Amino acid sequence: MSKQTQVRQKGATDLLGEAVIAIALSALREEADAAGNPYPSHTQAFVKTHRVGVCRGPYPQSLIKAWRAWHKKNKSENDPIEGFPRDQLYAVFAMANCGKDLEGYCLQGYDEARAMMLQVALALAVAEDSLAFEHRDLHWGNVMLRPAAAANSHVTARLRGSTLRAATCGAEVTLIDFTASRLQTPGGDVAFCNLEAEEGLFDGPKGKPQFETYRRMRKLTATDWAGSYPGTNVLWMQYLAELLLSSDKPIPGASTAQKRGLREFKKRLAGYSSCGEVIWDELFSGLLEVVQQ
Repeated sequence: MSKQTQVRQKGATDLLGEAVIAIALSALREEADAAGNPYPSHTQAFVKTHRVGVCRGPYPQSLIKAWRAWHKKNKSENDPIEGFPRDQLYAVFAMANCGKDLEGYCLQGYDEARAMMLQVALALAVAEDSLAFEHRDLHWGNVMLRPAAAANSHVTARLRGSTLRAATCGAEVTLIDFTASRLQTPGGDVAFCNLEAEEGLFDGPKGKPQFETYRRMRKLTATDWAGSYPGTNVLWMQYLAELLLSSDKPIPGASTAQKRGLREFKKRLAGYSSCGEVIWDELFSGLLEVVQQ
């Protein structure tokens, strides 16, 4: 139990599941095996995990200094690191730098916003199909963006053996943070987080899209967090659409017709059961193409 926030610290079993998920999703970045045979599923939209390890002891002064500087500028919601005991155990995830989160990233208009949502949906579709993956916590802090090499650049993915190409319209997307996620490994083992144990998760402010999404997930899964419910990914797509329609993250320069199109997309999402269906929605017309089957 954390002394600062009274929140239960994650145990080894919890962190093992998160490590399994992070490594499995990172492996989707590989396009082919050692013999050059292409994998049927591929996407580079999940953060690259370089290494996962465990360490014990107090924070070194250099990290304490860096944490304080970041906290002063950004106001961290995590525990002050000076409060942990000297024999504290830590899980260390070494991951790639993926840019800025959606909360802090300045979208450059309607097409870039559409392309962002398409890239999110495409990544989820690939992981749904190959690993029965559900993110289950895809708020705006877990969608990372960075400028693409060019405004007309594309990202490629492979879904069920077909190669797809999605326009970036200027920003490339990477998804991070799999603490709450669910996934089935190629060997058949299921890694998941029992969200019923997450104190206060379902008690957040009413009307706030992020907390309403947690409650909608709970209703959809009937608290069966080990089960496969790809519709939870669709709920987070609804969250993103709602976010872009709100005053929290308005799309710069979006016209009345474009906002109406986004509202209609949000309504259509209610009829989809997975992101494998979402990617073919008319909102993404002209952004996604099949280049090889």
